[in-house]
Amino acid sequence: MRTRETTQRERARLLYKELMPKWGHREAAGITRREVVRLVEDIAKRGAPIVANRTLSLVRLIFNDGLRRGFPSLEANPAHLVEPPAAELGRDRYLSRDEITAVWEATGEETRATRGVFRLALLTGQRIGSVCALRWDVIKGDLWTIPAEHFKGNRTHVVPLSAEAFEVITELRETARSDVWVFPSRARAKRPHLTNMAGALSRVRRRTRIPRWTAHDFRTTFRTHAVRAEDDGGLAIPGHVADAVLGHKEATLGFARYTGDRDHYLLHEKRGALRRWGAFVVEVVEGRRRDGDSF
Repeated sequence: MRTRETTQRERARLLYKELMPKWGHREAAGITRREVVRLVEDIAKRGAPIVANRTLSLVRLIFNDGLRRGFPSLEANPAHLVEPPAAELGRDRYLSRDEITAVWEATGEETRATRGVFRLALLTGQRIGSVCALRWDVIKGDLWTIPAEHFKGNRTHVVPLSAEAFEVITELRETARSDVWVFPSRARAKRPHLTNMAGALSRVRRRTRIPRWTAHDFRTTFRTHAVRAEDDGGLAIPGHVADAVLGHKEATLGFARYTGDRDHYLLHEKRGALRRWGAFVVEVVEGRRRDGDSF
């Protein structure tokens, strides 16, 4: 199975930031289990337990590959049976109304580009990686077509843009630094668009003082409030429509048996759902409903 580009980038980042400074001059066969334990414990102690988990996984992967390839003198994987330093929660976290407001306001202290990434991710329900890789030429009218190379399902995915999402994009267009990328990287020689939002996420998380939330929670936040009954404060959007907005491909949605233009699968319904979601976020953040909008 081909490793996703985002995974490859993350592994390369960990390799050069966490492993090479410590072990770049060492022979693989000389690295001990105790050294692996100390490495991941030190990373966890500096306040990055999930990075420690990912680093341990990478060490295990590298040594397993070395054993398969027959690296000289390598007889065992020193990361074998080493316990991850941090427990990871399942992806069942979502933001309450008060937390949506807190996150929205906290992003206001970031640069226009960083603020735009987070707010667009919240308003569209799309993955941060897809948002960061947004190009101007894939926005046609009120439709954003995510290319297959920037979508987890390895297929194109069409996202209708609400008025609120367009406000974010219009603000970015007024000060655009690139004719190609909506979120161009400052290190253009290395990468053309923003890729690593970990630092910004940490800053926003500290301002909100909301524990254990991630950028992925924007997706579960959209789905939770979207499908929740109106009597319970939600939007009562059908679950299969909410899943279509997120780009889920479960057979139960009928997508696998849909024989028309798949880019337009439930397009009308997705447009309506995201319009209502945009209005919902505004109502939550500003404490008011826009004239003419209903839930």
